[in-house]
Amino acid sequence: MKRVSIFLMGIVTICCITIFSSSCVNNKKDVLFACDSTNVSFSKNIKPILVNNCNSCHSTLNAPNNGAGIALETYTDIINSGYVDDSTTLANGGDGGKFVTDVQSGKMPKSASKLSDCDATKIKNWVFEGSKDN
Repeated sequence: MKRVSIFLMGIVTICCITIFSSSCVNNKKDVLFACDSTNVSFSKNIKPILVNNCNSCHSTLNAPNNGAGIALETYTDIINSGYVDDSTTLANGGDGGKFVTDVQSGKMPKSASKLSDCDATKIKNWVFEGSKDN
């Protein structure tokens, strides 16, 4: 009987440790992977998203054949593409233009996984803040 009690106490102890340690890990995970979509910078936030998710079709080299002629490789490419329209911001009663709606709807990137909500929000906020070259 004593062996059974010790065994059960061991099982309960292991379960408690597992529950408490996993809850701590989840708390750290939320802090480590929080989305900071405020004060979005083109060079720091937007450019890496485009390089990692869009350049296979929308680089200067690939855009004519794979990206409907829309190059998103440099800031100048993006602004001159007509794909980004910061005049359609929420303040002006708009939705951020085709770039924002395509990203948020999952239409882009084409034939790939939808961007994370965090990355889509960064793009939206960048456009709504005036699509600055910062």
